[in-house]
Order: sequence, then structure tokens, then C-alpha cells
Amino acid sequence: INADGKVNGIDRSLVVREWTSQNPSMNADVDLDGKVNQRDRNIVVALWGYDTSNCSKVPERSEFMCRADVNNDGTINGTDRSIIVREETSSNPNLALADVNSDGTVDRKDYKLVVALWGSNTNSCPEN
Repeated sequence: INADGKVNGIDRSLVVREWTSQNPSMNADVDLDGKVNQRDRNIVVALWGYDTSNCSKVPERSEFMCRADVNNDGTINGTDRSIIVREETSSNPNLALADVNSDGTVDRKDYKLVVALWGSNTNSCPEN
């Protein structure tokens, strides 16, 4: 959020400050839903430690939400979580399907993003 090349406590603090502000700027609206809230904080925590210094490899913020709807059914839910778990434990995971954060692996970070975005409607995503 502060464009320092990493997701960490500074970003979480910025989200919380915006969330509790009377007139929040939308800089901390990570999921682009028009409000700064607990979901934005959860996404920052799910991405904790993520290196954003090479932004050409990092999807746009809204793309995380679209990618978290792994089965493209329009909602991020238990089916998506189950697919992430299956692919995370696979000896040959389908990265195109389940690498939600596009870091080259299917792991707990992808799982945490799906959980952080749980219940989001993704009907506006290109795949749906």
C-alpha cells in the first residue's frame, strides 16, 4: 500500500488507519469493493512478506480477487479452498489454476488469499 516493495506491518497499519478514519482515502481498498474494512486487512495479512518490487510479476489488486475464484463460478467459497488444498498437496500442482498470487507455487499464501476474499462476488471478472 505504501509502495515500498514489500507487504508488511506498515501496510497493515495503513489499512487499519484508513478503516477507522472518518474520511478514508481508498488507497487501502485492496479488494476494490469501495470500502476499507476487515477484508482489506485480511488480504494484507495473507500477502505478508510478498515482494512487490518487481511489479511486472505482481497481478493488479483486482486480479487477486478474480484468481481466487479458482473454479470461476462467480463466488469465492469452499470449492475454491478445496481446489487450493488439493493442488497444494499435489506432486504436480496446476499453477495456472491455483497459484492465486502468481508467485510460482501453490501454498498457504494462496489458501490465505482465498479465505481472506471468502464470499466475494466475481461475476465482473473476465473469466465469468
